[in-house]
Amino acid sequence: MVELVATLTGFFFLAAFLLLGLFLGAKILAVYRERQEGALLRHLRSLALIPSRKAERSFLALAQRRLPLALRALQAAAEDDPSRAAYLFHRLGGWPRIQELARHPREGRRQEAAFLLGLVPSSIPAPKGLFPSLLSDPSPAVRQAALLSLLARREEDGAEVAFAALWHYRDVALYRYTREALRLAGERAEVLLLRALSAKEPEIRWLAIEALGDRAHRGALPHLLAMASYSKDEEARIRATRSLRRYPSRETEAVLLALAWDGRWEIRAQAARSLGFMLEPSEAVLGTLAHLARDTAYWVRNNAVSALEALGPEGRKTLELLLDDPDPFTRQRVAEVFALAAGWRPA
Repeated sequence: MVELVATLTGFFFLAAFLLLGLFLGAKILAVYRERQEGALLRHLRSLALIPSRKAERSFLALAQRRLPLALRALQAAAEDDPSRAAYLFHRLGGWPRIQELARHPREGRRQEAAFLLGLVPSSIPAPKGLFPSLLSDPSPAVRQAALLSLLARREEDGAEVAFAALWHYRDVALYRYTREALRLAGERAEVLLLRALSAKEPEIRWLAIEALGDRAHRGALPHLLAMASYSKDEEARIRATRSLRRYPSRETEAVLLALAWDGRWEIRAQAARSLGFMLEPSEAVLGTLAHLARDTAYWVRNNAVSALEALGPEGRKTLELLLDDPDPFTRQRVAEVFALAAGWRPA
């Protein structure tokens, strides 16, 4: 029995050492490859900036085997010489090469086109319609790659198509990326977003609310005020209340003051934080936030104190009064604010 235990222990340690060796070997190989790739990238960039036939031939020969790396080199080269980068991109096949991949029947090829699209220097404008075609592709992998490329290039063309595709395919996995893309979108996206507020799918309504808040388009304010006040979708009310912080006005303030007394603590918490974004807080705002700083829900108290801190001198005066509040939780949260604010001490 002792011999069996010793044998098994030996096998265990041998297996552990082998696994450790494999892990270290893989790490060393990864570092080596990364360094090799970095050296090749620098070499390609240098070749791209040398205005000679020999350097051009060398660049094109390497680029045919390592196209993504070559495009990254052109991104770097474009910072110094955009026209040279554009010329070499054209010599590599340019947009027709990527457009051909984008039309390919195989999903993998279309995904490759979407990926390469994000590596092309942003100084080289993409053909009109290329982004929309990939963003509306039936394959979710292609749509995601195209959306990431859209964000990498900070292109306006296509954000509303991405949102329409997310809506059509109910592809909520792309929610965050689509929201980021909609920040860049032009005026055409407003109509689509406003229409999406009445979508059947709750995730689409929520995304439209948050995107309208991100964009702070004044035409959306009446819709967001109505959603925050009257929507039957409670999550939509919460998100609309949060989005109202991007629309500081007396009209917004009045609605937020009403929402501060809502029966749901989530609504009160968002109303409290949004009140902290009002440009000229009224006595009603300061009084309401002081009341919310004593709320039974932690996040309401927390957001109310944060809002008062954000409101400048008037808010700080209210916070100083709360240092003597009978509620120990309120006193503790206010004391934390004073402790964290460098150079700020109660009068």
